[in-house]
Amino acid sequence: MNIQKRINKSARKYADKKVVVYGAGVYSQDLFENNDFSKLNIVAVADKKFENPKKREFFGYNCITPEDLKTFDCDVILIANLDVSLIQDFLEDELLCNTKNEDTEISSLAEEQTLRALQKEVNSLRASLLRTTPQASLKQIEIHLVEHCNLNCFGCNQYVPLAEKGFLDIEVFKKQIERLAELTQTRLERMLLLGGEPLLHPELLEFLSVSRELFPNTDITILTNGVLLNVQKESFWKQCAAKRITVSITKYPIKTNYAKIEEKAENYGVQMYYYGNTDKIKKTSYYWPLDLNRCQNARENFIKCPNANKCVTLKNGKLFTCSAPPHVHHFNKYFNQNVEVTEHDCIDIYEAQNINEILQFLAKPIPFCKYCDVKRRKEGLEWSTSKRVIEEWV
Repeated sequence: MNIQKRINKSARKYADKKVVVYGAGVYSQDLFENNDFSKLNIVAVADKKFENPKKREFFGYNCITPEDLKTFDCDVILIANLDVSLIQDFLEDELLCNTKNEDTEISSLAEEQTLRALQKEVNSLRASLLRTTPQASLKQIEIHLVEHCNLNCFGCNQYVPLAEKGFLDIEVFKKQIERLAELTQTRLERMLLLGGEPLLHPELLEFLSVSRELFPNTDITILTNGVLLNVQKESFWKQCAAKRITVSITKYPIKTNYAKIEEKAENYGVQMYYYGNTDKIKKTSYYWPLDLNRCQNARENFIKCPNANKCVTLKNGKLFTCSAPPHVHHFNKYFNQNVEVTEHDCIDIYEAQNINEILQFLAKPIPFCKYCDVKRRKEGLEWSTSKRVIEEWV
């Protein structure tokens, strides 16, 4: 059912009722501009923006504030907003509770299916804007302390199952984040230390110490599969507590005593959480193929990719807008391929003049985006281990 039919149906249903429309935002304005409401007995439009008397104008209707609804004479409230459930809960549980209108019927101008489709489109547009809009400051960086892993996940988009054993040098790490601290003036929301599996690094505690020394106010998090947490020495937990390091676990469908890990974290006063809500949502695999012919639309891919300008990765003194290009060399070496990564796919932190130059770079598509076949990606596959065949990545 389209919106106009829904409005006409509401007009017939509430023919003898006094109707207040709740919402005068962009969505509501679009509804009123493109549909006929003349058959609906609208006595007022309510919106928080009408608290400002200068803004009390909406297609000639009587404009009231949410507070006015407590005493306003009406029979029905129709919500003209994408967040129907949120607003309905606010009206029923807070605003109208114990008022003359607490039993007033509340409904929506659009069907739930239509709202879901619109909300999905809005969320997609919002995400696209966030990717292509330079951040005000650097929000998060990812640093791989270890190239390899003790798990072997199907289709890993950082090509870890194909990686040879490798550890980040502590002096290289220190030099890089010293420069990053200089560029950001230590204003960084989050530093994610991962891999591979970061707990495999024999000098892990030193990385934690250096990180906290150079970024005193940053959320520093170790992202781990958790397999090795129960065998960590007391020094690990004490260091995490002393340096305010968060432990984030991706919970895989494998045999690990997570209850024991949670108990240790609590006992040592270490903040811990499950990455991606994997304590409640079953971990899955995914298929993110490459187009080895490099025929994809870079800008379109960048806009649609959830990792773009989000999974910002620091490697070898260079920042990448996502984690694929700095690690695709594992894929190249294992399968004897030549997925090219050039100087235009990253920005050198030692050559960058300031943080704004970096933020501008990270919000733009890179040549590597032409390799990503975003349209063929599949999510939510049952988690499985890698067979290390090229078909997992192409």
